[in-house]
Amino acid sequence: AAIGWALGKLALFDLSDAAGKIVTPGALDLVGKGTLGMSETLIVALLAGGLFKAVWDNGGILWLTERISAFIRGPKTCELGVFALVSAVNCFTANNTVAIVIAGPIAKACSERFGASPVRIASVLDTASCVVQGLIPYGAQILIAIGVAKGLDYTVDSLTLLKCLYYQPLLAVAVFVSMFAMRRR
Repeated sequence: AAIGWALGKLALFDLSDAAGKIVTPGALDLVGKGTLGMSETLIVALLAGGLFKAVWDNGGILWLTERISAFIRGPKTCELGVFALVSAVNCFTANNTVAIVIAGPIAKACSERFGASPVRIASVLDTASCVVQGLIPYGAQILIAIGVAKGLDYTVDSLTLLKCLYYQPLLAVAVFVSMFAMRRR
């Protein structure tokens, strides 16, 4: 904000010309808009926490942990199990934050049980949610891209967009290579 003020590009309050058009944005207005944008994230986090608690109370977390643990034999397969877990949760919720909040405690328990590095588990958790979120045709990123295309008078469907994606598949390959091909120190 100080740099914006020093350069005359930002004021404390909106500055308007004679016609009422804002010529210099106000810092307080921008802070308010940023706070409003964060409120959506806060609501999602609160809903995710409530959803997690309901699943926990009804035995869903224990059931999921038992199913995943049946396939885990050590740290490497623990990472693979966490990747599968957060991917499945993200497919059902279509939201990174919700998937991480729900899968996080399960991933932590699996990490402790099978001796996997908590740092690597956290990385796999976050990366897997990113990969899946970008690949599901009903995810926010694909829907936003469709909306932008529509605004530019193009018609495109989600499956056509999925054919054009490179980042998510390459990111998934990188995670799997790091799980199984790289040496541990």
